[in-house]
Amino acid sequence: MNSFISLSFLFFLHYLLFSIHAAPYKASDMIFINCGTPGNFPSHDHDWLGDEQPSKYAPTENNPAASKPVKALPRLFKDPYLTARVSLSDFTYVFPLSSGPKFVRFHFNPTSYQGYNRSSALFSVTVGGFTLLNNFTGSMLSDSLNQKPLDETFFREFCINVDDNQKLEIQFSPSKSVPGSYALINGIEVVSMPTYLYYIPSPEQDKVPRFIGIGSSEIFPITTRSALETVHRLNVGGGSISPADDTGMYRKWFGDDKTYIVGASLGALPLNLSIAIKYSKSTPDYVAPDMVYKTGRSMGMSAKENVKYNLTWMLPVDLGFNYLIRLHFCEFESEVRERNDREFTIFINNMTADAYADVISWTGGNGIPVYKDFVVMMKSEGSKNKNERGYVLVALHPNDPFRTRHQDALLNGLEMFKISDGTDDLAGASSENIIVMESPRPPDSPTPLEKNRPVLAPAIGAGLGGGLAVIMVVVLCMVCYMRRKGGKMDGYYRLGSCCWGSIEKGTKSGRSTLPDRRCRYFTLAEMREATRNFDDNLIIGGGGFGRVYKGFIDGGETIVAIKRLDPKSRQGPKEFITEIETLSQLRHHNLVPLIGYCVDSDTHELMLVYEYMLNGTLCDHLYGKKGYSKLTWKQRLEICMGAARGLEYLHGGATHVIIHRDVKSANILLDSKWAVRVADFGLSKFGPTMDPDNPISTMIKGTRGYLDPEYMKSGRLTTKCDVYSFGVVLLEAISGRRPLEHALDDDKVSLAQWARDCKKRGALHLLIDPYLVDQIAQECLRNFVDLAISCVREKGIERPTMKDVVGKLEFVLQLQVEADAALQSMVFPDGPPSVEVSTGITPADSLGTGFTTTAFGASSTHGLTCQSIDSESMTSSDDDHEGGP
Repeated sequence: MNSFISLSFLFFLHYLLFSIHAAPYKASDMIFINCGTPGNFPSHDHDWLGDEQPSKYAPTENNPAASKPVKALPRLFKDPYLTARVSLSDFTYVFPLSSGPKFVRFHFNPTSYQGYNRSSALFSVTVGGFTLLNNFTGSMLSDSLNQKPLDETFFREFCINVDDNQKLEIQFSPSKSVPGSYALINGIEVVSMPTYLYYIPSPEQDKVPRFIGIGSSEIFPITTRSALETVHRLNVGGGSISPADDTGMYRKWFGDDKTYIVGASLGALPLNLSIAIKYSKSTPDYVAPDMVYKTGRSMGMSAKENVKYNLTWMLPVDLGFNYLIRLHFCEFESEVRERNDREFTIFINNMTADAYADVISWTGGNGIPVYKDFVVMMKSEGSKNKNERGYVLVALHPNDPFRTRHQDALLNGLEMFKISDGTDDLAGASSENIIVMESPRPPDSPTPLEKNRPVLAPAIGAGLGGGLAVIMVVVLCMVCYMRRKGGKMDGYYRLGSCCWGSIEKGTKSGRSTLPDRRCRYFTLAEMREATRNFDDNLIIGGGGFGRVYKGFIDGGETIVAIKRLDPKSRQGPKEFITEIETLSQLRHHNLVPLIGYCVDSDTHELMLVYEYMLNGTLCDHLYGKKGYSKLTWKQRLEICMGAARGLEYLHGGATHVIIHRDVKSANILLDSKWAVRVADFGLSKFGPTMDPDNPISTMIKGTRGYLDPEYMKSGRLTTKCDVYSFGVVLLEAISGRRPLEHALDDDKVSLAQWARDCKKRGALHLLIDPYLVDQIAQECLRNFVDLAISCVREKGIERPTMKDVVGKLEFVLQLQVEADAALQSMVFPDGPPSVEVSTGITPADSLGTGFTTTAFGASSTHGLTCQSIDSESMTSSDDDHEGGP
């Protein structure tokens, strides 16, 4: 956290001192239309023009209505999202422009407007013969992204060429196939760009993109006969760059590229904010802002570790299109000044794009930027279904030590564009998995890197001497602090420690097989070999995500569980990425260890590889799954304790709060030594860092019977949602019954509600599993049930924290231990007789005796209690677990 604050301050300081300068590029056309308004409206970086008559930009045909949102918008909403043009019939905007390529951006606020329901907005957009959007619905897109009210606005960016004596005509057309559909637009931008910024029409020109593929031409000219759609634009390793801070073309550069990084190896964040970037004829100063080239992401300083892994970005795209991928590079570290100081290989979709990438060799020196363009084809299986999704993998790997001084790799920026196909079509997926460029935040709520900038900038001129003195003091303090911590101002910041705190090593019984902060990559061939080509006889579980296989890696020496994603699953790539992002960062002896992953771009296979959990799940033992023994009361207490400690770590043991969101007995696993592991992080969410009880708005997801009723009503997620679910697990442990039993009377269907009723009536004995009769001490029972009931209280604010839960469970366990010891001393005053009793495998971590291990039986179905749901469809799917997550 401290390192993040330091980086944020450095970005802020740089902006403060150096952001006031003329843009490198002066666009010949800059038009910003605020649709549905009369007059002009000044903004913090440009003016928005109204489109009411007699404006020359008023839409033609059918005079579409100007409309305002039905609900009052929050104060932070700014133009162009306060009004819209809406129409049940076609309408067109016509722009007289100079010739050349243009950025065309569409801004949307997908809410309900006066006389128009948000769900009925379904339309297409065509420009100059290109179909840019087809049957597009912004409300579904916004809902699928789980956006908060202030984040619902978004924009889509395209590149279109305008020929000589040609006007730019943009037509909005409501869907003809769905009656009552209407077209909607809140704002339009048209901004010129340099002729050869992205269009490279002549093979003789420098920098023609290379096509990455088999049996195809080596170069791929981008002609003005194509339209482009911006899919990703990332300031790799740095913060967001606002349109006003672009080079004059009002492009938005997004930060936080780690969202797309696969595996634990987030690498390091080198930066050098003081270096003067030296642009060249081949890379002019308008190509990207300075900040793109002053920050980056590398693999770090450990050559021994770097050679084992790739630094990989996994970027979602529509299938069936070619994509232009632009990678930005600039060496700015003092250690890298000569050729072969840092040479690496660039892979795109597991194919070699450049085997000898050497930025110094390309540019001739330090501080000189360069970019490389590649084109890759993303094929769709079978017929061309443009609702299919896939991933482009961009990976960097250091070259051998005899070729390079530093075994490392570097990337500063990344842009990706969809190229229109032979039918002049750019329209792909229009619903839940679409890629979207979110709208810039209103200036009233700046990003952390820009916070307070508009207020403080004028103070530089008024009090430069005092201001710089204060700044120098702060910088010196930061330098001293970072030197004390072993960091460097222009060196590496390892995300493994900066963003996640120290990594717990775990106990001997719970130590992970994963290398520290690393995640292993497996090829599809390795996965097929590990599972005997996905032999059905090796299936040990399954659910809404797909199937889980028992596998053998490292020559059969290591047994693993392999979760294979079903491409038809609703719990798809988003949950896959979430699980990698979450588990690969965390190490705790009560969390299931992620060994690695497999991503194959050709077959679109996604797999996760975990340690094999020999002794199944708590659910298996509680409900008598074939081959699993019943658990004694003390064993159940120990298992609940281990799970509670895992959740406590998620909520407060790392810098970022993590809310599991799917706590249940089927996700509490037991390894070969009976160590307890919390599993299945596909639905987990990062919560607020400072206040874990501060809610975040999200789509409702989880498992029936375990879902917090307060969360189901409000959609507001906090750590107390996990506490409620864990309270249900505690009730399962003592009662031996499922969270939902629909065959029972209405007042007994819900385990949580029935337990509360038993507590009120003083009938705790009704809760006890018959198998546990005479095993539970009276005080232990009372305190355990009190804890469980407190966890499932209706209001989250009245529930304990997981830290409190762990403390109370320790107390309950101690009560039981003392009661057992007292009973034993009464029965055997002189100590127990020395008789050897066979108890099967002795569980680790003092779980007690009584377990009997057997071979796994067939996969079982857990019924309604193990059905995962989401608020979109409320459909369910069985989650069966055996030996793996």
